Amino acid sequence: MTRRTIAALAVLALPASALLTGCVGYGSWPPVEGADLAATNPNVPYAVETMALGLRWVLQRYPVPGTGTEPVPEDEARFAVNVPAGIRRANYIKIASAPGGTPATAENVGALPVYHIGRVWIRGGKATVDVLRPMFEYPARGDGSPVYQCVTVHMEGGFQPWRVAGTQTREPGVVPVPDYYFLPETEFPDHEERIRQSRQPASSEPRVVETPTGGPGQ
Repeated sequence: MTRRTIAALAVLALPASALLTGCVGYGSWPPVEGADLAATNPNVPYAVETMALGLRWVLQRYPVPGTGTEPVPEDEARFAVNVPAGIRRANYIKIASAPGGTPATAENVGALPVYHIGRVWIRGGKATVDVLRPMFEYPARGDGSPVYQCVTVHMEGGFQPWRVAGTQTREPGVVPVPDYYFLPETEFPDHEERIRQSRQPASSEPRVVETPTGGPGQ
């Protein structure tokens, strides 16, 4: 058996994920049509890490007015963070744990400025995260909502710690603001909801069966 044959067999023996990613992950949030092999769980560590890094980069360059470089008390929230749907409670808190940050809830989004994390793409050792930041330098819209600008943060990492490799800013309003996904009350809300439903007693009401009418011979 030649060395070339041995090398070819070694490549064929690699897992499909390694051939696709060349590194640590392959995922898209929200899911991308056609990328059927991409991870759909945004709680994988590399997704959480890149979301947290992208948010912090944007916060350093576009902070809430008045924060600047001054220290922020740990118990004082200056802004809220909205993350993609499906993020578990612990990961939500981790992503939003930048100084002055707090997870978005139904109670605080009307009182605090909100930074949104939109698209997240992981392709092996490269990652792209969209962070929509409120443009404090612009007047609010007619309904009182802020003008948003999308900042796309490009990162490199994988087997090495993630780092920001470049950024791209979009025109205000070009990228739509994501829907809110508020901090879940429990760590696994979907799983616990399924358990709750499975434990509900069967209905005692009589079952109604509709009898078809107007069939053949009638």
